[in-house]
Amino acid sequence: MPTHSPAWFDPAVYDTADVHQLAVGRAHITYRTGGSGDGPRLLFVHGGRAHATWWAPQLALFGPEPPKWAAIDLSGHGDSDWRDEYRAQLWLDEVRAVAAHLAEADRLVLVGHSLGGMLSVLLAVSGSVEGIERVITVDAVPLDPGMGLAQAEPSTSKPFYPSLDEGVSAFAQRPAREAWPTWLARFVGERSLRPHDGGWVWRHDNASRVIERPTIDDFGALDLTRLTLITGKRSPYRASILASGFVERAGTALRRIDLDTGHDVMMERPEEFHRVLEKELEH
Repeated sequence: MPTHSPAWFDPAVYDTADVHQLAVGRAHITYRTGGSGDGPRLLFVHGGRAHATWWAPQLALFGPEPPKWAAIDLSGHGDSDWRDEYRAQLWLDEVRAVAAHLAEADRLVLVGHSLGGMLSVLLAVSGSVEGIERVITVDAVPLDPGMGLAQAEPSTSKPFYPSLDEGVSAFAQRPAREAWPTWLARFVGERSLRPHDGGWVWRHDNASRVIERPTIDDFGALDLTRLTLITGKRSPYRASILASGFVERAGTALRRIDLDTGHDVMMERPEEFHRVLEKELEH
């Protein structure tokens, strides 16, 4: 895997974004906005134990003048507040609040990975935010009823690292990162830690918390012609996604694209994913 970042990668596209906060359910939710143009605004929603910076490579691939975009940190992640429990409805409320605020000025395309994909689909289903043109969900669909029960989930990561390099190495060397480019795993690893008491701790809630994942039992206002599911051929979740009630009910109306990746599709093959993303935005 390449150890040096490619010429196209410039984190300044993400780092120079405007930073905003909204209060949702007694937690401050941080999101960033940038870009320009007349098209819809892309709203990127990250997965569990991730954060908005995971989308920095996709923004960089648009070049120095990306389309309008926004990227949210869900509660318990990145720069947003943490909670005692993480309920699917509260996470959905967070995405809804940010989307509704953005929709006052722009049409929206939601792009969500894993947990973020589930939430993006559910928001479109609810019909509670006008102006959502498309949803692109990455290796995720909402779970079948009864599968997202709230339960305590312990963390498998150390809570503290004496040095930044030790924490970055711990992030980059996890099995889930084996197929990532080395430079990208280390970049995201650096952005996943913050200084604390002379060492480094995670920027996501690393404690054992009650976590509830999104489920779906009503297709509501969802127009399947405006939905794309991008899956990884080697994803550990592929079989359950394809066997889900969501995919079964959607049938041939669901637009599906497979890439030769694991679960972290846009991280393992950022350029290939970006070509797919740009093509989908033309629909």
